[in-house]
Amino acid sequence: MIEEGFYADKSEITNIDYLEYQFWINRLFGKSSRKYKESILDSTVWDSEDGFSHLVQEYHRNEMYHYYPVVGITLTQAQRFTKWRTDRVMELILIKSGIISPDLEQDSSQYFTFESFVNGNYTYTQGELSIEDSSLEIDFVEYKIPSSSEWESISGVNDNLFIDSLLLIYGNKAVLKKHNHLFNTKEFQEPTKKRIPSVKNSNTEKTGTVPVRLLAQNIYGMHGVVGNVSEMINEEGLSKGSN
Repeated sequence: MIEEGFYADKSEITNIDYLEYQFWINRLFGKSSRKYKESILDSTVWDSEDGFSHLVQEYHRNEMYHYYPVVGITLTQAQRFTKWRTDRVMELILIKSGIISPDLEQDSSQYFTFESFVNGNYTYTQGELSIEDSSLEIDFVEYKIPSSSEWESISGVNDNLFIDSLLLIYGNKAVLKKHNHLFNTKEFQEPTKKRIPSVKNSNTEKTGTVPVRLLAQNIYGMHGVVGNVSEMINEEGLSKGSN
């Protein structure tokens, strides 16, 4: 919990998280469907980094990278993932609350979304709405991509520009000194700016990222908010952090 009603994941979204999303789309719509094709990540982003081309075929698929952060994702794809995640979690909450029955026969013509439930367009497994307690209240959980200010809230930066030890671990103290704030990493996509070198691990082959729970935790107990990969925010073309 960051503040009342505002929560954040302890770590970045992983490849296995996204693969679960794609598995669901494939099960309902098939790999030839437009929905599945629109979910495919851009693995060629690794070609833009010198020495990382071996990850083009491996990073999103090989199980050794299951718990590494998702990369090569667009803002639209990320927003679709968060919408799907909201639907799945709300479906589970409603089932556990006894408000709807589990439906294991969902397909492309009939599947749960929270909007369909609210609008009364969801056909329940037993053909009717079954409520165990008429006074029952449930929490509404919505996943979303943070805004710039929300990201700054979860990053562990306070009014004195205190940043946890993550920046120091990867030698970015000079960057903080130069900019004196948590910058938008879009600046480092411009040719006039010098990019921060990618982190290398102890393997013989380089990987530009590390497992999401490997890095030190910030003041909220979250891993890799400032480091590892750039953090996507809800503004097209902008990201945050000091990877």
